[in-house]
Amino acid sequence: MEGRVHTAHDDVLRRWYSYVEGEREPFGFEYHKDRAIQIGQDTARYHQTEHLIHDESGEVEFIHSYRDDATG
Repeated sequence: MEGRVHTAHDDVLRRWYSYVEGEREPFGFEYHKDRAIQIGQDTARYHQTEHLIHDESGEVEFIHSYRDDATG
């Protein structure tokens, strides 16, 4: 967990994890595909990632930034 910075509620994180793992796709989900990410895999190394979850009206519901400074 050291070096990891996250600003999200648990429910938002669960929606993101389930999307990445192919379990389901949240409504109006968008993310920056030019940023590498490894979530739902057996790894502790994450690259900086930003993704937006929109509500049904199209407004930004939550902005989440995830970074892991772990090296090695």
